[in-house]
Amino acid sequence: MKRGKCMSESFYTSFNTLDDLLQMIHLKYSGRISGYKSSSRFPSTLIFFNSKISYEEFLRRIPFKKKYISEIIPEGKSKLNCYMVKRWIEEVTVESFDSPQVLLPITEYIRLCKITNDYILDEVFTGLLQTENASLIIPMLDYSHNYKDFFQDFIHRDRMAEVCYLNEKNIDDFKVIKLFLDSSGLLPEEKMFCINDTKHWIQLWESGNFSFEDKVLVKDTNLIAAISKAEITVPKIDKISIANKIDLLSKWYGIDPSVIAIEPDEKIWKYIFKKLDFFDKHSRSWEKVVISALGDISNLELKYSELWEKSLSEKKYIERWFWLNEAKKSNHLSTFIQEVVNTTEDPEMLIDKAWKIYISNPTHNTISKETLNERIKFLKSLKEPLFSSGKNELMNIFLSFVSNKEIKNKYLYISGIFDFEQEYLIQYVIEELNKSEKSKYPLLYSRIKDIWLPLSFYLEKPLTDFSEDDPCVCEDFTNYSEIYINEYIMSKLLFDEPTKKLKKLQNEYIDNFIPLLARKNNRDIPSLEDPQFLDEAISNDFIFLDGVGFEWYHLIVMLFKRKNWQILDGNARLANLPTDTKHSKVNSCYVGKHKSFDELLHKPYRYPDTIYQELLCIQKIVDEIDEKYKSREKPIIIVSDHGSTAFARKGKCPKLEGLLPDHGGRYAYYSDPRIEQKEHVYTMSDDKGKIVIPLSYVNFDSQNPKGEAHGGATPEEVLAFSIKLAPPKCEISDQESIQESIIIKSPKSQYSAFDKNISFLINSYLSKPIDNIKISVNRNPSITIDLSAICNKTILCSIDQLKEYGLEVGDNVIEFTINHMYKSKANIEFISSSKKTDFDDEFDF
Repeated sequence: MKRGKCMSESFYTSFNTLDDLLQMIHLKYSGRISGYKSSSRFPSTLIFFNSKISYEEFLRRIPFKKKYISEIIPEGKSKLNCYMVKRWIEEVTVESFDSPQVLLPITEYIRLCKITNDYILDEVFTGLLQTENASLIIPMLDYSHNYKDFFQDFIHRDRMAEVCYLNEKNIDDFKVIKLFLDSSGLLPEEKMFCINDTKHWIQLWESGNFSFEDKVLVKDTNLIAAISKAEITVPKIDKISIANKIDLLSKWYGIDPSVIAIEPDEKIWKYIFKKLDFFDKHSRSWEKVVISALGDISNLELKYSELWEKSLSEKKYIERWFWLNEAKKSNHLSTFIQEVVNTTEDPEMLIDKAWKIYISNPTHNTISKETLNERIKFLKSLKEPLFSSGKNELMNIFLSFVSNKEIKNKYLYISGIFDFEQEYLIQYVIEELNKSEKSKYPLLYSRIKDIWLPLSFYLEKPLTDFSEDDPCVCEDFTNYSEIYINEYIMSKLLFDEPTKKLKKLQNEYIDNFIPLLARKNNRDIPSLEDPQFLDEAISNDFIFLDGVGFEWYHLIVMLFKRKNWQILDGNARLANLPTDTKHSKVNSCYVGKHKSFDELLHKPYRYPDTIYQELLCIQKIVDEIDEKYKSREKPIIIVSDHGSTAFARKGKCPKLEGLLPDHGGRYAYYSDPRIEQKEHVYTMSDDKGKIVIPLSYVNFDSQNPKGEAHGGATPEEVLAFSIKLAPPKCEISDQESIQESIIIKSPKSQYSAFDKNISFLINSYLSKPIDNIKISVNRNPSITIDLSAICNKTILCSIDQLKEYGLEVGDNVIEFTINHMYKSKANIEFISSSKKTDFDDEFDF
């Protein structure tokens, strides 16, 4: 034992062993030292310990009565009543006048009450050290800077109770206690000593047992507030505050919090902690958590299309958070995606941000075309993108954007996802066509082809397939049909009235209408009346599309090809007259019928809105057929019964007596034979009587049709079609495709030496471009035809060349092989110049 000046010049008694300290206490309070108490006005003793082990042993060995603060604290109390403790200390002090009292634990009284009373330390020490005749023994497990400051500033150090300091050497007392202050309530209680309330905390210090725990968990917020500010030097404490989930991630699981780039919600946190709990403590890592959610992340950019599909909105919620969180830390993303990622904090708003980013706050043409194309590609990679914003909000943003006249190249901003974008695209095309030369039409097509597929397919041929030919509808029905429909589509879309070229084609059609019917009856032209076709359609099963004319043929073909259907055959066919369903030969024996398009035709026409509705309707019909028949294992045929015209609603309505109009006046029953003398009409009969059908837009009713009309005999009304398709799962042999896919005919059955060339027409749809044609004349070895000899489905062969390879006077068979697989044959008669002909008789040669 020695006395010295330490504790900032305070007088104290230092002990090197616990035994020495206990001996002194025993002697001091046993009465063996005569007059000890009477010689000191302040017999109390304050003892500081530098060892938690010595402190706990001291409490076990001290023989005097112990007084515990915890005894005055009710169970479950989360806050210490400092006033009550103060009164209690006063009572114990009075008791100590008669016998020594061990007061426990004053350290916690100071710590817990200091949060509301900055002077508590001064008040407690002054009261305990300067109470006359009190025999209080106050063990203090700690000697903090706060305590040292008190003794440094205490002016009555020579008139106070004795202060002792146990400073044992070589005690293995270096273990650090992890004290988790969990105000978040997130830490698991397993494998930790849990303190539930203030009383529980104080009891641990009263007994000294606190010092022997490895991990202590405190969840009481009042207790945490006090402990957080308290200085605890003995025992060695590592205070770990868990105030939120980020603290839990870093301080409990050992994960660097910088891995969190965006705020997780409860669902995400739950997933993160569940995965971290699953992994072994020594091998857990953030990368493992990410991989458990996303799988391989070596190419993060490719994964977004799997996550933001609307159909997967619930299933992929967690994955979407992880993708955005990791993307924010990546530097391997494309320019556009990186910009979207950098400006998005909520993964559920990622697609909204991608769509809005350049149109909600346009920067007037400062964005590169490449970046805008990246945006469209990003949005188009999703079948049905997951948006969080309401459609009306997005529409208002878009309409405001397109109304801004300072923005150029607006087509680059149109994603084509929403109906309001699709409708605007139609208006955009109309405006551009009206101010563009025909030579620039292909450029316009290239602009729209990736925005909205139905419109691009509908306009593909009118905008790219320019033909200056003036084909005869009788001699070149296939070519005429395509040229006419292309011009009709342009007239309908661009002007809502016939163009000069369309009128010219109509006049050619009207002039040749009777010969056309004759060729139809001879089966030289495809029609819906052809018994062979009807037998094939019934035997293969066919789907009946009511009112869908040849106008929509290319669109339907391309939509099916997009769904991986194979086109085996397809062409325009003349419909039955009148062009309505009840007179059609295909209105029975079908396996499926779609009436929605015809129902749309009979609604009031609104230019150009109705065109948009028609495109949607065709797309829906194709989707329905695909959904129902995509698993079918044999081909199926699609047939339409007639087309329609958008221009009859603008036609004349002549006042004629004795007519009973039908289908808005597109045909009528009549009794007066004088009607047969009218121009541009065709008359026929059915079981109800005689019918007159206009070849023009004249209507035999008092008012014009309100919508698109049919029943008449304009080309757009009479041009129906058939398509033979193989669903994706249907296996088609080359031989089957060869036999059924290609029809090649010559417009003339007879040629002579006066002709330089023989022309052959391909009267079928080809699913692939022609890259090779071989012909064999009368079964002689095949020759390859130069592709320059092909123009608009017409193959032009030199007679001199054909003679070299087997062309003979008389009947000849020309066999064709296209693209090494499709085969067809045509029969022609070649007349020698030496043979006498009608021409010779006429001129007496």
